[in-house]
Amino acid sequence: MHLLGQQSGMRSLKRVMRSGLGLLSVLALVVTGTAWADLTEAPRLDVAVPQTQVATIQFNSSSKAMLVNAVLNAKLEQTFIFDTGATYTAISRKAAQALGLDLTHTDLVTITTANGRIAVPKIRLKTLNVNGVLLQDVDVTVLDFPEGSGYGGLLGLSVIRRFHVTIDPQANTLVLKPV
Repeated sequence: MHLLGQQSGMRSLKRVMRSGLGLLSVLALVVTGTAWADLTEAPRLDVAVPQTQVATIQFNSSSKAMLVNAVLNAKLEQTFIFDTGATYTAISRKAAQALGLDLTHTDLVTITTANGRIAVPKIRLKTLNVNGVLLQDVDVTVLDFPEGSGYGGLLGLSVIRRFHVTIDPQANTLVLKPV
């Protein structure tokens, strides 16, 4: 199933949301399962990831969400929930601090969460390497994620729209090809 194309991207995304995949991502955020890796250990800094033109990510079909690894500013590796319902890609406050990002002089954006509307910092990452595909100048928000949740962020539309996305449920793969 091809999810995001240049002409029919929003229509396809609406079909995905109606099909329940977007709801699945939201539920995964609300129900922070323990099946994901514990992120309470120290973050990895200065991570080298070989570059590629297409990211092919295996996912566990019995998991509550599709998880994607990414490296922020070539320094910090994080696990993200692939979330078609999130307008922005979001990183944790802990990740922003580990990267040495100043959150005191940033723009704030209002987002809607399961608990209502909140104002959060919006920053720009120099780079985001998604499973080998390098993106530059990526706008992200900074959120507080529950400790021990197993993920360090949400891969939202601010990143997803940069890709043609293909989900193959038979092969349990998520393929991200830059637009």
